[in-house]
Amino acid sequence: MRLALPLLLELSLGVAAGVLGTVLAGQIADASAAAFALSMQFFHTAFLLFRIVGAGISVVLSQQLGYNNPIAAETAARTALLASFVMGLIAAAVLWFGSDRLLLHFEVPEEVRLQAKPLMLWLAPCVLLDALVVAMASVMRAHLFAAQSLRVMMLMHLCHWGLAWLLMSGSFGLSGFAMASLVSRILSLVLLTRCWDRYLGIKTIWITPDAGSSLVSGNFADWTTGCGRECCLALGVHGIGCGGVATGHNSTCNPGLCSSI
Repeated sequence: MRLALPLLLELSLGVAAGVLGTVLAGQIADASAAAFALSMQFFHTAFLLFRIVGAGISVVLSQQLGYNNPIAAETAARTALLASFVMGLIAAAVLWFGSDRLLLHFEVPEEVRLQAKPLMLWLAPCVLLDALVVAMASVMRAHLFAAQSLRVMMLMHLCHWGLAWLLMSGSFGLSGFAMASLVSRILSLVLLTRCWDRYLGIKTIWITPDAGSSLVSGNFADWTTGCGRECCLALGVHGIGCGGVATGHNSTCNPGLCSSI
């Protein structure tokens, strides 16, 4: 329940956002409600797919953490984030470049199609960002920070609801919902990046591990000046944090530089 309940609440909040958007679209016109519902079918297909993948990410990371292998867990987290980016990019490209073909394939009336296409174009980058958000939240849950992840998701959806109401009630129409989604997911990415740094000790997540890295369960000094993970692991220390300064690859490993977290 500790992990299942936050995930259920997150899914419920996402569904509630779609319901709110449908209500607001219905207040514009019947064709607008139809265009919104059709566009959201494509978005929610990716929405559910990403959350299924997110559950798999949690399983893989939990296995590595269960083996007391934080280095492999961090590698898996970064790999999952990269894979989610690629998957989200593909889904976004399908929506962006294939919106006309999809609407024609389903024989959507022209009045609905004219309103659905701009919304689908705005939803394309939202799909990409949603894939990253789900991956980062799944990593948080795998490390048993489900409550912290849920708080970020709640803030994201509350921001989405408020902005969607303001923009859709104003002059932006259906596209206002996607604009609100875009802003709220950028906010959640910023917050989740800080959570990875604060709770997991994973820094510089938007660059490759070789350029700058830290273990999942500890804070490392700079790799070029710290004692280095190879040195500490050679001493049989797992889940370690590095302190002190070594003089290079030929320096002698000092157990005092490796501390268990």
